Amino acid sequence: MNKVRIASAIASKHGVTLYLEDGKVLNLPSDSWKTKAILDEVLGPLARNKVVTIDLDSFSVEKAIEKKTNGVIRFFKRAVGALLGGSRESALSTTTSPVAVEAAAPAQEELVAVVKTKNGEREIPGVQKLARQMEHAAFNGNAKGLQKFMERIAKVIDQRGHTVQELLTFMERGDLPIADDGSIVAYKILQSSRDGYYVDCHTRKVKQKLGSRVSMNPKLVDPSRRTQCSAGLHVARRGYLRNFPGDVITLIKIGPEDVIAVPLHEPDKMRVAAYHIVANLPGEVHSILRNNQPMTVNATAAKILADVIAGNHVGVLEYVRIGEDGAEKITNREAKHQAPAPAPFKNGETKALDDAKTLTPKEIRSKAQAAKAEKPVKKAAPKKTPPAAPAKTGDRDSQIAKALALVAEGKLSMRAIERETGIPARTIGRVLKNK
Repeated sequence: MNKVRIASAIASKHGVTLYLEDGKVLNLPSDSWKTKAILDEVLGPLARNKVVTIDLDSFSVEKAIEKKTNGVIRFFKRAVGALLGGSRESALSTTTSPVAVEAAAPAQEELVAVVKTKNGEREIPGVQKLARQMEHAAFNGNAKGLQKFMERIAKVIDQRGHTVQELLTFMERGDLPIADDGSIVAYKILQSSRDGYYVDCHTRKVKQKLGSRVSMNPKLVDPSRRTQCSAGLHVARRGYLRNFPGDVITLIKIGPEDVIAVPLHEPDKMRVAAYHIVANLPGEVHSILRNNQPMTVNATAAKILADVIAGNHVGVLEYVRIGEDGAEKITNREAKHQAPAPAPFKNGETKALDDAKTLTPKEIRSKAQAAKAEKPVKKAAPKKTPPAAPAKTGDRDSQIAKALALVAEGKLSMRAIERETGIPARTIGRVLKNK
C-alpha cells in the first residue's frame, strides 16, 4: 500500500500538480492515461473541498502489468553499474514509485523486467524505454502483446543483448502499440509499379505486395549500429517518413527476434531480417504521417490499426527471399496455405500511443465543476430492527430469565436485550435491583 492524502490540485499546460497534505507534490503529465485515471478519482472530492486518499500502487504501471500477466513479468530498479558483473541483490528498490513510469528513470538507475520462460527467468534491462507501450497496456488495453513481446525478447537476450537495447531505443519514441502476438508494428514506404506489385524505393527490384513476407539471411544484414545506410531490410517509425520517397505507405509486423541493428544517430529506422506487410494505409493518411502526426486522428486508420493489433489482417500470401545463397538474387514464392481474407474493422478503433488527448486546464476545470455539481451518493441508513413484540404472560418469566442471562454475559446493551427479549429495559433494571 502506498497511500497519499491529496489536499488540492493545479492544472497547467505542462501537466497537473497534486499537493499532498504533508506538503509534498506529485507532478503528472497532461497527456497520460494514468493522469486521467487519477483525476477521475480525485476531482469530485477536491472540488467539494475535501482531502482525498488514494493508493498510488493502484495506479502503478508496473503493478498493473504484473497483475495482468499473472506474474510472468515482474519489475525492479537497479543501478546501471550493476549490469557489469552485478547481481539481483544490487537492486535499489522494487518499483512502487509514485512518479509516473512514463518519466525516464534517473541516469544512475534503470527499470529491469524479469520474464518467466520455460528455461527459467531472463532479465531485460532498460525497459523504461517502453514507458508508453507499458502505460497503454496497463491502462488502455490488455497486456497480452507486451507479454508476448517480452517473452520473444527473452529468447534472444543472451545472444543479442546489445541489439535488444537498440530495439528498445527505436521503440522509445515509437507511436504504435505492440501487436497481440508480440510483433512490432512499424511503417514501410514502397513504390507502386505497373504490374500491380510494389517495389522497394532503393533498388526497385524487390517486388512485394499486401501479404508478402520479405526476408533475407540475417548474416547478410549489417549489424553495425555505426553505419546509417547499409545492407538489410529497412523499416521505420513515423518520425522517418517526412521526406522519404514512395507513394505507398504500409503497416508491417516485425518479429523482435528479426531486428538486427538500429543506427546510432538515426534511431527512427532499423535494419531487420524479415517483415510481413499486413495493411495499406489510405492516401488521406499519408500527409498526416509525413507531418509527423498520429495517423489515428483518421477514423479509418484507427480501425485498420485495431485490426492489425488484434491479428485480424491478411496472412502470408507469398514469401519474398533476398539473397538466399548469399547472392544478389530475389525469389518470390506463393504460400502453400493461404488464410481467407479477414473481415475488416471487427475490432473497433485503436489510438496511436501519442494520440492520447491532452487534458487542458480549461477541460480539467470543467470536469471539476461537473464533479462538484454532482450530488455525492449517500449511503443508505442501516435498517432498524423493530422491537420484539411484547412477550405473552406465559412466556414472561422465561423471557426475563433470558434477559438476565444476556445481561450476565455482558455482550449486549440494554437496548439490544430489550429488542431481543421484548422485556423493557426498565423492567430488567427493577428485577436486577430486587435480586
